[in-house]
Amino acid sequence: MAGSPAPRRFRPSTRPLRPLEPSFGVKKKMMKTLKKLLLDSITEPDKKTFCPLRILAIAGIIQYLALSVHLFYKSGTFDYQAYAIGFAAIISGAGVALGLKKDTPAAAQDQPPDGPATQGNNAG
Repeated sequence: MAGSPAPRRFRPSTRPLRPLEPSFGVKKKMMKTLKKLLLDSITEPDKKTFCPLRILAIAGIIQYLALSVHLFYKSGTFDYQAYAIGFAAIISGAGVALGLKKDTPAAAQDQPPDGPATQGNNAG
């Protein structure tokens, strides 16, 4: 084994260690992405008007999680099946409500319940 190199010895670095933090550009891009995600999840498709249904769904999910943690803290037991069934009910209810809202045409929401025939001049 005359041709094998000598083992390298560990020499500690004399440079000070830098903290592993993302650069400013990465932070700015991450915050921009989080802002876009939040606005996409609580606004209508036009990105200008807030959707009360989506806001209530997010608030309901947060409240459900908080109450689950509180119940676990008070009782010390956690029923996984009941938690999963309740969480699935909240998610599916929000999904159904948003699906029904999408099926409603915007023009029908602006008209009175009697239809366009009752608007305007009744000459006849």
